Amino acid sequence: MTDINIVKINDGEGQKAKKTAACMSEPKIRKKAMLDMLGVQCAIKYLASKKISADTKRSIFKTPLLYEEFNILDLYYGNYRIDVITLYQEKEIKIPKLYSEFDIMPNFYLVIQLGARLQDARIVGFLDAKNVLNCICDSKYFYPPLNMVFDINEFISLTRQQIPSRAPVGMHTECMGLFLKFTDMDKAEVIQKRKAFIKGLSFCC
Repeated sequence: MTDINIVKINDGEGQKAKKTAACMSEPKIRKKAMLDMLGVQCAIKYLASKKISADTKRSIFKTPLLYEEFNILDLYYGNYRIDVITLYQEKEIKIPKLYSEFDIMPNFYLVIQLGARLQDARIVGFLDAKNVLNCICDSKYFYPPLNMVFDINEFISLTRQQIPSRAPVGMHTECMGLFLKFTDMDKAEVIQKRKAFIKGLSFCC
């Protein structure tokens, strides 16, 4: 990759990531959340440099409980949903299978590699989400190989033309009602309600 795919991380962005991560429940989760939040900020900054105005106004990850439960790092560009995969010291890409099981796959995944000192990040490329389903997997994750990660310029070309909005699934108030119904249910019922809940949050507006 050339330097045009490098994004610098400033002190303000680092502090913002730490502040968001501090809301998480456990130290291990807080560390991962800080790295993930840096990845999200780098993705937004890089896309902005390409005149792509991605935002987090509808993003699920901003609610700590939802981030911890579902590990979704979602951005939105018009009607495209883009999930960010943040790599730090990892050697492989892992995508939770629950995205497929809950029918909440995004349109694309952006892969961000953080630098060793967290002073910059490299935009590795993107994955078309529908191709992920054909990858090697175990009970928890899909493992897309690096040769499935396409150059970021192709992503920019693909997203220049917007797609129709996805039909909404309920409203936020209905989603919260589903959440409250988890109490006193058997395991199978809880799984179905969790699926309806997270899908509703993903596509309710």
